Amino acid sequence: PPQKEEKVDPDPEALQRAREQTKKSRIHQADRLLRNLVGAVGRADKSMGRSANDARKYVLQQVREEIIAAGADTCAYQNDIADAFRKCVENEKGELGSSGVLLAIDEACSLTGMERQ
Repeated sequence: PPQKEEKVDPDPEALQRAREQTKKSRIHQADRLLRNLVGAVGRADKSMGRSANDARKYVLQQVREEIIAAGADTCAYQNDIADAFRKCVENEKGELGSSGVLLAIDEACSLTGMERQ
């Protein structure tokens, strides 16, 4: 019969390196999504480019803080990130729906493979 393998405690340094890689990956994914959204906003309404980029920076900082606080075990879903971005842009300029920017954000989300609720 096969022998049971002994459980070996993982190397704490290796675990820490793996956690750091996970954090970087999740932050990178969030940044890519947000940059796509900024591009979509800029194409829909060039005057909102600066507001959209400021919203990207703010939301990305929130994602970083969430990842650090959660120990890289959880992260905001893409829908949450897109919603936070949309709210920031809406707060900057109250004409989001009438300028076609909301539609551009929804289209950018669908291109990334996520459906908005």
